[in-house]
Amino acid sequence: MSNFFLTIVNMSISAGWIVLAVMILRLLLKKAPKWITVLLWGMVAIRLVFPFSIESIFSLIPSTETISPDIMMSQMPKINTGIPVINNSINPVISESFTPDPAASINPLQVWIPILAIIWICGMAGMLIYTIISYFRIKKKIGTAIFLRDNIFQSETVVFPFVLGIFKPIIYLPFGMNEQDLAYVIEHEQAHIRRKDYLWKPLGFLLLALHWFNPLMWVSYVFLCRDIELACDEKVIKNYENEQKADYSQALLNCSVKRHTISACPLAFGEISVKSRVKSVLSYKKPAFWIVLIAIFASAFVAICFLTNPAKTELQGIENQTCGSDLTSVSAKIIACDLSAPDPFLEIEWTNHTSKEIVFGEAFTIYQNIDGKWDNCSITPDPIWYSIAYIAKPLNTARHKYKLNGQIMTQPGKYRFEAEFFVDNEAETKYKAWVEFDLTEDVSDISVHTFKAISIVYDDGMYSFVQNVEVVPIYQLVNNMQLLEIDGDNEAKLVGHFEEMELNKDTFDSRFRHSHIEWSGSENPLKDIKKNNKRAWQLYVDGTKNFSKLYILLEQNDGTFYLGYGYYNGTSDNPANPDDSHVRWLYKLRNVSSAGVGGTDGPENVTITESIDDLRETYPEFFDLSTDSGLTVYIWEMAENSYHCYLGNSSIDLLSDYGTFFIGEGGTSIEEMRKILSTYDIDKEDITIMPFTNPISSYAYVIDDEYRERIKEVFWK
Repeated sequence: MSNFFLTIVNMSISAGWIVLAVMILRLLLKKAPKWITVLLWGMVAIRLVFPFSIESIFSLIPSTETISPDIMMSQMPKINTGIPVINNSINPVISESFTPDPAASINPLQVWIPILAIIWICGMAGMLIYTIISYFRIKKKIGTAIFLRDNIFQSETVVFPFVLGIFKPIIYLPFGMNEQDLAYVIEHEQAHIRRKDYLWKPLGFLLLALHWFNPLMWVSYVFLCRDIELACDEKVIKNYENEQKADYSQALLNCSVKRHTISACPLAFGEISVKSRVKSVLSYKKPAFWIVLIAIFASAFVAICFLTNPAKTELQGIENQTCGSDLTSVSAKIIACDLSAPDPFLEIEWTNHTSKEIVFGEAFTIYQNIDGKWDNCSITPDPIWYSIAYIAKPLNTARHKYKLNGQIMTQPGKYRFEAEFFVDNEAETKYKAWVEFDLTEDVSDISVHTFKAISIVYDDGMYSFVQNVEVVPIYQLVNNMQLLEIDGDNEAKLVGHFEEMELNKDTFDSRFRHSHIEWSGSENPLKDIKKNNKRAWQLYVDGTKNFSKLYILLEQNDGTFYLGYGYYNGTSDNPANPDDSHVRWLYKLRNVSSAGVGGTDGPENVTITESIDDLRETYPEFFDLSTDSGLTVYIWEMAENSYHCYLGNSSIDLLSDYGTFFIGEGGTSIEEMRKILSTYDIDKEDITIMPFTNPISSYAYVIDDEYRERIKEVFWK
C-alpha cells in the first residue's frame, strides 16, 4: 500500500506541472473557444489517470518520480524534484529529520509513510461517502418530480435547473419559470447532455478524491466546473443575436439563487458562477480563425511538453538524479551518458549562478551506496587534478564528458558522481559538486560479462612453469570491452581496453610459435577456432619497455569465447615475429554471469547462464553420488583466498587417492559447489568440510583447528 501511495503522490506532482501550464494558458487564451480550455483540463486528467507515458525530448516535466519507493529503506532519504535549487533546499531538511538511527531497528520513513497512506485512504473514503450521501439526499428531494416531456421533469422542491444522472441524465426544473426562461434553460441543459458533461464532472471529482492532498487539484476542479459551464453557454449562444444573448443572460440571472446543496454534489449540474457567465455571454464574439489556430497549437504544445516524460535515451538507465554542491549557487547534473561504448562516459552540465567564473578539471570519483555507505567504485588510483582546466562563465553553463576508465558500475543501485571545482582564482579553496542517481537493471545487464577458464586448449611449452586452469583468474568485461581481472580476494584490477581486430596470420597464426599449425589439417583445434570465429579483439598492457602483456579475445559463431594470454616486445620492428609477440596460453571460457553481452562494439547475441545443467556437463563426477554415509567437500587454496572444491563420499577418499583429482580438470569454486550440493537431498550436518593442501600448489598454509573453522565459515556464509 505504501508503494501505491507513493505512486499516486508522484503522479499528482507530475500533474501539478500541467495544472500550472493550463492555468497560465487559461489567462492567455481568454478569447479562444472555451471548449479548448476544457480540453486542456482533460489533459490534466490523462496525466492523473495513467502512471506511464511516452518519452519525449520536449518534455518539461522535471521528474516523474519525485519520491522513490526506496526512500523508506534509504540510509540517506532524499527526494528528486528535478530542480537542483529545490533539491538543495529540501533534501538537507529531509535527511536531517528522517536519517535512521544506526541503533534503531526501523527506518523512520517506514513508520511515517504507511501512516500517511492510511490518512490518504481515509480522506478519499470520506469524500466518496459524502458524495454518495449528497446524491441520495437529492434523489429523495426529487422523488415527487412530475414528468414534463422527453427526459425533463419538474419539482416543487427544485429551486433552479440541474442535470442529474450518469447512465440516464435527467433535467430537473423548478415550477414557476416563464416560457422564455424555460426554453433557454432547457436548451442549456440539453447542451450539457450533448457534450457529455454529466460524465466529465463526476470523473473530475473522482480524480479529486484520489488526489485530495494536492491543493492544485482543488483549484483545478473549481476551474473545470466553471469552464464546463462557460463552454456550454458558448455552444448555446454562438448563433444568437445580441437581443437573444440579453434574454439568455436574464434567464441565468433569474435562476441565480442560493444553491449549496446541488453544487456540493459532483453528480449534479447546477448553475454556478452566474456573474462571470453573464459577462461572458454579453461580450461573446465568434473567435477569429487565427485565435483558434493559436489555441490549438498551444494545446498541442501542452500535450507534447507535459503529457510526455523526459526522454531517457541519452541517460541510458540513469534515473532519479539528485544534485548537490558545497556552493549552493553551483550545480552539476548528468545530461547524457553511454555506459555500453568501448569508451564509456558521463556528460555533465555545470551550472554557474555566481558572478564569478568556476573552474573544474578532469578529476572525478564514482561511489556506490552499499548498506548506507558510499564505497569508491574506482579500481585505479584516485585521479589527480589535471593541468587542463575547464571554465563555466558567470551565470552560464558548461558541459564536459568524463570518461569512465576504471570507475566501474556493474550492479544496479544508487551511485554518486563527485567532482571538485573552485571559484575564479581561489584555487586553494576547493568545493565539491555531486550527482546521486539510480542505475537501473537494464543497463547493468549489458555492462558486465564474467568469464571463467574451464580448459587450456593451447600451451606455448617453452616455459618451465606449468599452468593449471584452477589458478587462472576470473575475467570480466565491463562497459563492454574494458577487461577486469578478479583475484582470489574478489578484488578487481583494470587490465585495459580491448580493441577490435581482424583475425589473420599476423594477428593469430604467427602468435602461436610452437603450435605447428597446419591450416589445411583438422587435427589442431586452433584451425577450427579460427575458422569458426565471429569477432576478435586484442589488448596490449605496457609493462617494461621490451616485455609487455598481450591479451586476445575470440568470440565463436556458437557463442563460445576464448582468451589468449601472452607477451609482446614493445621495441620490436616486426610485431608479427612470433618471438616478439606470441600467445603463451589460450583458455576456453565459460560465461558465469547472468547477464548477456551487448552493444555494437562488444560480443553480440550471447546470453549464457551457469545453470545446474552447465555444472553437470563440466563436473559429471560430482553428481548422483551416494549420500548414505554423507558427503565430503575437499577445499584447498592455490593462492591466498583462492578456494577450489572437490566432492566425494565414503567410496572416494581424495586424501589417499590424489589420482582422482589429477584425472579431472580440477575443482569448482565455492559458489559452484554450493549449487551442486543443492541437487542433493541431504542435511547440512551430513556434509563434511575437509580442508587439505594440493601437492601442485606452491602456496603454503597450515591446517589447524582455527583454519578448519574459518574454512567452514567461508564455505557456508
